[in-house]
Amino acid sequence: MADSLGVKLEKQFHGFKSCFGGEELKRATSALAGGIDMPPIDGGKEAKMIPSDANIRPIRTSLSGVTTAVLAQTSHPDASESDLVLRELALAANQYQKAEAAAGPSGQDFETLYNHGLVLQEMAGKLHSSPADQLKLLQQASELYGSAAALRPSSHNVLYNWGVALSDTARLLQESQPAESLSCLQQASHKYASSLDLQPGNPQALNNWGLVLQEMCGLAHSVSERDQLVSYALEKFRHAIRLRPDFDRGCYNLGTVLYTYACAVQAELAAELKAGRLASQDAETTRERYQREARARCLFSAAAQYICLAATLQPGRDIYRRSLAVVKPMLPLPFLRAGYLTAPLAHSLGSPNETWRRAWFVLDQVSLRSASEMESSLSATATGALPGSFPTLRIGHAVGETPLVVPLDSILSVRRVNDPSLPEGEALWLQLSHPLGTSSISSSSTSHAATAGGGGGVSGAQPSSFAHPSSRSSRDRDRHRDRAAASEAGFAASMATRPTGLLGGQEENGCGSGSGGGLAPLACAPPRLCVWLVADDADSADAWADALLLAGHIVRSRSPAALEEALTPGGGGAGGAGGAVGGNEGVAGG
Repeated sequence: MADSLGVKLEKQFHGFKSCFGGEELKRATSALAGGIDMPPIDGGKEAKMIPSDANIRPIRTSLSGVTTAVLAQTSHPDASESDLVLRELALAANQYQKAEAAAGPSGQDFETLYNHGLVLQEMAGKLHSSPADQLKLLQQASELYGSAAALRPSSHNVLYNWGVALSDTARLLQESQPAESLSCLQQASHKYASSLDLQPGNPQALNNWGLVLQEMCGLAHSVSERDQLVSYALEKFRHAIRLRPDFDRGCYNLGTVLYTYACAVQAELAAELKAGRLASQDAETTRERYQREARARCLFSAAAQYICLAATLQPGRDIYRRSLAVVKPMLPLPFLRAGYLTAPLAHSLGSPNETWRRAWFVLDQVSLRSASEMESSLSATATGALPGSFPTLRIGHAVGETPLVVPLDSILSVRRVNDPSLPEGEALWLQLSHPLGTSSISSSSTSHAATAGGGGGVSGAQPSSFAHPSSRSSRDRDRHRDRAAASEAGFAASMATRPTGLLGGQEENGCGSGSGGGLAPLACAPPRLCVWLVADDADSADAWADALLLAGHIVRSRSPAALEEALTPGGGGAGGAGGAVGGNEGVAGG
């Protein structure tokens, strides 16, 4: 079986790890701390509830040899702390097995089965030198989880840990039995989905589900299937970090999925160039080549963005620091992100003649802002902008023009929205803690409702400097009056119908628009501290939304200096994508 790209990178680059921190068991801590139903030592009647070893016929004889071997190996006087932990787990497994044998098939207890599965799974994670024993333990843990789930179908923890056990089993089978490995991954995916049905919004379950989908990418039978699985994995990681902006592992895993995918896209382009398919210099072929090179640069830059944010969230984690050193040249330094957004001009924001323009924006540790000529030239190279594309729009604002500036410390929430009254593209909605300035945001009763109609039919691919038409149809005017009326209806009404799938979804006082059905967005609670932006495509909008949400969280919870340090040019790292098709350093792992 051919190695996946992630496996190849792990073999090529010492220390590379294509994902990090996926499997967190809900440990059976109470049992391991002494809560196991042990027979009393006084020899009373209670002792007869659990038979002795001589009277038990083990119901899972395949594991008796494993636990016996563990107990023998960890009984010597020089046992290390890890040996003692492993011995404690083996003793706990024996006690759970005794309790199950005493209860019989018709008297099984949920807690006993569930904790037994946890203990076996924990043992498997510590027997690194014996894959065969690991496999036995994991398979038995899965059986126990199945029995526990049958007794208590409403337990999301059982389904979650069952998914973890199946994921671990799949990794052990990946080289020797790829078909069985894929089957385990598919089952694990179903378990995480079922767990999330019972407990929606669990970031760790979403993260683990994303990791399963990432591993399935390596077993995909076609490029289209791989691309679809990548899309699904990105969706799970994004959902996790939007629920919990401080979730550094989800952020890092999102970056590594993008990085591995960018390597695959770049390798495919290199193969086609080598075969001569894209060697022609005609205009159509040249443009296709530029577009695919630009796409690879965009993917590498997005991967670097998430790895940089993870390193800033947890600066003490070595795997993040080493990874950041590798991907830092792929960032549009000294900025975290740069690219086109369609936004209202600062001087017209909130006015009846609000004017929208597609312009170049940059994001650093201070703010999101329309770029000056110097900032534009610094940031354009690494972002995948095509040579010669929209040359007049590369600068965010003209000389003497007031730039649109959104301070990071003012951002409370960021959401993807679907508002047909906005310019064509993929819209973002930012909730702010305070006004941008006297001319930066409207505090009138009509807010955006009176200013956002008429741009919906303008393509983001056109030279996008335009004003909303003054001769809107009566239907448009009615719709905007309705939106203004919804604004005045108050905050409670907006919260009652708030959309799902939000950025910063844990915020209890957010507001914004629905995500489907062509419905106009609900207005903000007065005062209307919000601003709309429009990205060219969904991938760009997602990356902007995540960057704003996480960078804002970092600035508020830590300091701007933490992000500034990560964005300082230099500091090591080798090899960048830079649009060239060639080898890349692997993202470091530990």
